[in-house]
Amino acid sequence: MSAPMMHFELWSEDPAKTGEFYARTLGWSVNAMPDAPYWMVDTGGGQGKDGINGGIFKPQGGASGWPGLLCCYAKVDSIAKALERVTANGGSVLVPWTPHGTGAFAIFKDPDGRAMGLWE
Repeated sequence: MSAPMMHFELWSEDPAKTGEFYARTLGWSVNAMPDAPYWMVDTGGGQGKDGINGGIFKPQGGASGWPGLLCCYAKVDSIAKALERVTANGGSVLVPWTPHGTGAFAIFKDPDGRAMGLWE
Protein backbone atom coordinates (compact mmCIF):
# COMPACT_ATOMS: atom_id res chain seq x y z
CA MET A 1 0.00 0.00 0.00
CA SER A 2 2.98 2.32 -0.37
CA ALA A 3 2.22 5.61 -2.16
CA PRO A 4 5.40 7.01 -3.76
CA MET A 5 5.89 10.77 -4.08
CA MET A 6 5.53 11.62 -7.76
CA HIS A 7 4.91 15.38 -8.25
CA PHE A 8 5.08 18.69 -6.39
CA GLU A 9 3.34 22.04 -6.82
CA LEU A 10 4.41 25.45 -5.66
CA TRP A 11 1.39 27.66 -5.03
CA SER A 12 2.18 31.27 -5.91
CA GLU A 13 0.53 34.67 -6.31
CA ASP A 14 2.86 35.21 -9.32
CA PRO A 15 3.75 31.85 -10.90
CA ALA A 16 5.84 33.38 -13.69
CA LYS A 17 8.00 35.26 -11.17
CA THR A 18 8.30 32.18 -8.93
CA GLY A 19 9.29 30.08 -11.94
CA GLU A 20 11.93 32.60 -12.94
CA PHE A 21 13.35 32.54 -9.40
CA TYR A 22 13.75 28.75 -9.41
CA ALA A 23 15.09 28.70 -12.96
CA ARG A 24 17.80 31.23 -12.05
CA THR A 25 18.48 29.83 -8.57
CA LEU A 26 18.40 26.06 -9.12
CA GLY A 27 18.61 25.75 -12.90
CA TRP A 28 15.14 24.22 -13.24
CA SER A 29 13.41 24.42 -16.62
CA VAL A 30 10.05 26.20 -16.14
CA ASN A 31 7.59 26.43 -19.03
CA ALA A 32 4.09 27.89 -19.19
CA MET A 33 1.42 25.49 -20.43
CA PRO A 34 -0.19 26.87 -23.61
CA ASP A 35 -3.74 25.85 -22.67
CA ALA A 36 -3.79 26.25 -18.88
CA PRO A 37 -2.62 28.74 -16.21
CA TYR A 38 0.05 26.27 -15.10
CA TRP A 39 3.83 26.21 -15.35
CA MET A 40 5.54 22.81 -15.67
CA VAL A 41 8.81 22.42 -13.75
CA ASP A 42 11.53 20.03 -14.89
CA THR A 43 14.12 19.65 -12.13
CA GLY A 44 16.05 17.01 -14.05
CA GLY A 45 14.42 14.29 -11.94
CA GLY A 46 11.87 11.63 -12.64
CA GLN A 47 11.89 8.47 -14.79
CA GLY A 48 14.53 6.57 -12.84
CA LYS A 49 16.59 9.63 -11.90
CA ASP A 50 16.95 11.19 -8.45
CA GLY A 51 14.21 13.68 -7.63
CA ILE A 52 10.78 14.50 -9.01
CA ASN A 53 9.36 17.17 -11.29
CA GLY A 54 6.44 19.47 -10.60
CA GLY A 55 4.50 22.59 -11.39
CA ILE A 56 3.64 26.14 -10.30
CA PHE A 57 0.22 27.75 -10.30
CA LYS A 58 -2.00 30.31 -8.57
CA PRO A 59 -4.96 28.66 -6.81
CA GLN A 60 -8.41 30.19 -7.23
CA GLY A 61 -8.78 33.02 -4.74
CA GLY A 62 -5.00 33.42 -4.42
CA ALA A 63 -2.23 31.40 -2.88
CA SER A 64 -2.20 33.00 0.56
CA GLY A 65 -5.14 30.93 1.84
CA TRP A 66 -3.57 27.60 0.91
CA PRO A 67 -1.63 25.82 3.68
CA GLY A 68 2.13 25.77 3.21
CA LEU A 69 2.14 27.11 -0.36
CA LEU A 70 3.59 23.74 -1.40
CA CYS A 71 1.91 20.46 -2.19
CA CYS A 72 3.50 17.11 -2.93
CA TYR A 73 1.49 14.40 -4.65
CA ALA A 74 1.53 10.72 -3.77
CA LYS A 75 0.48 8.15 -6.35
CA VAL A 76 -2.34 5.89 -5.12
CA ASP A 77 -4.48 3.15 -6.65
CA SER A 78 -7.74 4.69 -5.39
CA ILE A 79 -8.27 8.29 -4.33
CA ALA A 80 -11.63 7.37 -2.82
CA LYS A 81 -10.06 4.77 -0.53
CA ALA A 82 -7.14 7.06 0.33
CA LEU A 83 -9.52 9.90 1.28
CA GLU A 84 -11.46 7.51 3.50
CA ARG A 85 -8.20 6.80 5.34
CA VAL A 86 -7.43 10.55 5.49
CA THR A 87 -10.67 11.39 7.27
CA ALA A 88 -10.56 8.25 9.45
CA ASN A 89 -7.14 9.31 10.71
CA GLY A 90 -7.93 12.96 11.50
CA GLY A 91 -7.30 14.71 8.19
CA SER A 92 -9.74 16.65 6.02
CA VAL A 93 -10.43 16.95 2.30
CA LEU A 94 -9.55 20.30 0.67
CA VAL A 95 -10.20 19.33 -2.97
CA PRO A 96 -12.26 16.18 -3.65
CA TRP A 97 -11.59 13.65 -6.42
CA THR A 98 -11.19 15.73 -9.59
CA PRO A 99 -10.58 14.33 -13.08
CA HIS A 100 -7.62 15.87 -14.88
CA GLY A 101 -5.98 14.83 -18.13
CA THR A 102 -4.97 11.18 -17.93
CA GLY A 103 -5.94 10.70 -14.29
CA ALA A 104 -7.50 12.38 -11.30
CA PHE A 105 -6.29 14.23 -8.21
CA ALA A 106 -7.44 15.27 -4.76
CA ILE A 107 -5.87 17.41 -2.04
CA PHE A 108 -6.20 16.84 1.68
CA LYS A 109 -4.99 18.49 4.87
CA ASP A 110 -3.22 16.41 7.50
CA PRO A 111 -3.90 16.88 11.24
CA ASP A 112 -1.05 19.45 11.46
CA GLY A 113 -2.56 21.54 8.64
CA ARG A 114 -0.18 20.56 5.82
CA ALA A 115 -1.63 20.05 2.37
CA MET A 116 -0.85 16.85 0.47
CA GLY A 117 -2.07 15.76 -2.93
CA LEU A 118 -3.12 12.39 -4.27
CA TRP A 119 -2.86 11.26 -7.90
CA GLU A 120 -4.70 8.30 -9.39
